[in-house]
Amino acid sequence: MAPGALDQYRIPEDNMRFFTNGTDLSLPHAVVDWRYIGKKDHGLDVLYVGHVLRVRGLETVVDAARLAKDRGVSLRWTLIGPSNAQERRWLEKKISGLPVEYLGVLPHARSLQYIASADVCLCPFPRMMGTEFIYPIKVFEYMAFGKVVVATDLPGTRRIIENEKNGFLVPPENPEALVTTLSRLAMDADLRNRIGREAFISVRQYNWVRIHADFIKALEEALG
Repeated sequence: MAPGALDQYRIPEDNMRFFTNGTDLSLPHAVVDWRYIGKKDHGLDVLYVGHVLRVRGLETVVDAARLAKDRGVSLRWTLIGPSNAQERRWLEKKISGLPVEYLGVLPHARSLQYIASADVCLCPFPRMMGTEFIYPIKVFEYMAFGKVVVATDLPGTRRIIENEKNGFLVPPENPEALVTTLSRLAMDADLRNRIGREAFISVRQYNWVRIHADFIKALEEALG
């Protein structure tokens, strides 16, 4: 959890330690045979991996896809992850006629192939209890592949991503802002490459090995 998550409990800051999630930095080396995925003459590949639910920002993504199409912005949207029957029915109706593909649940290795093939990866969480102060593992995995991440500006993601340096932060539940950022990225390959490189460099500090070592050290100090 990010600082601020426990403010309501009035615990002295000196008694707290905060740890982020992280990623396995070797993941990209394990991905093979991904280049055939997508990469047609359709513009920017935009990917979301995670729970495909409205409480995870699905409606913002769908609204952004429609807005982008209406504006003639060439984007291809791919959604990967678990959902439920009610959400799937809603999604099927909403994406009719849009360049949005929902692939359902895939093996982790297959999901990583799609990350490797994507141009931009999303973390569109709304501002709500349960999302505001977390460090989404998907963001670290995206960054480990050197991908441009567009995430909502929440306390947790704000500690990982510095806007326009190693990714982009947009207001929660704001499809207009999301499309504006994606349109800019679609027109500027140099910007995508620069941000992707910075993401890859900055994610090194979130190596699971380092995080686990720091966590164990904190436990040892707490136990005396």
